[in-house]
Amino acid sequence: MIWITAGTAVLIIAIGILAVYSWITSQISDPDGYARITGPCGDTMEVSFTVKEKVIDSIRSVSSGCSISKMCAHYAGSLAKGRSIDEAREINRESIMNNTGKLPETHLHCAVLAETTLQAALDMYEKANLKK
Repeated sequence: MIWITAGTAVLIIAIGILAVYSWITSQISDPDGYARITGPCGDTMEVSFTVKEKVIDSIRSVSSGCSISKMCAHYAGSLAKGRSIDEAREINRESIMNNTGKLPETHLHCAVLAETTLQAALDMYEKANLKK
């Protein structure tokens, strides 16, 4: 049996509360572009962003998967922030992997999922703005 001290229990609870708070406050309430895709590996990525003056102003890109999947989601978002939609269209798995460094063969699909999710969010934005 594993015993934990009261201090450790409080720390674990505090970390949990902080994680939930972080998740809730990082949501983009009314995104201009949004996509959520689950890859064949079971990881789910979500990208949402707002556009201001034809530039991606704020972006949130997260993954429910492994650390490599989360890293790829992060870089897809950081590469898109501050770019126009056309410039963000140029972001692909290679540009993501240029930032992550060499990925293990078994995790190349993480960069593909990040690219696919970002591009799907851009598609949603463009479809919504064609109607305007």
